[in-house]
Formats: sequence, structure tokens, C-alpha cells
Amino acid sequence: MRKYCNIVKNKLNMLIRNMEKNVSDFVVDPKRDFVRKSELSFSKTMKFILGMGSQSLGSELMEFYGLDQKSVSVSAVVQ
Repeated sequence: MRKYCNIVKNKLNMLIRNMEKNVSDFVVDPKRDFVRKSELSFSKTMKFILGMGSQSLGSELMEFYGLDQKSVSVSAVVQ
């Protein structure tokens, strides 16, 4: 079972990386969305959203980033 979970996780990560290569196909405004180099990249945003549970956004961010100083704020996610 664990091996199957790793296969699914690896496949999902590969799909997200491929989506990031063609990010303009998945955003509203390709000239503005995800063009800057920031901690909240397209792939991290996708992984964060897919892994979210039912907690508050702040709690979910804390769980995702832990105590990392590079974590993003709630307002950064909402914008």
C-alpha cells in the first residue's frame, strides 16, 4: 500500500511540474499571475491547495510551512 501511495504522489508531483512549465494555460492573467519569483510559486500553491484540510487558512499555512521563515501570510494567499 505504501508503495502505491508513493507512486501516486510522484505522479501528482510530476503533473504539477508539467503544469508549471505551461502556467499560462492555467491562470486568469498570464502576464501577471505567477510571473515573479516568490515563495508562493505555482507548484507550491497547487500542493498547498490540494493538501488543505478543514482548518482555518492560517492553521493550514502553519501546517504546510511549519516554522519556516519563508512562510507566506494569509493575505498573500488570498490575493
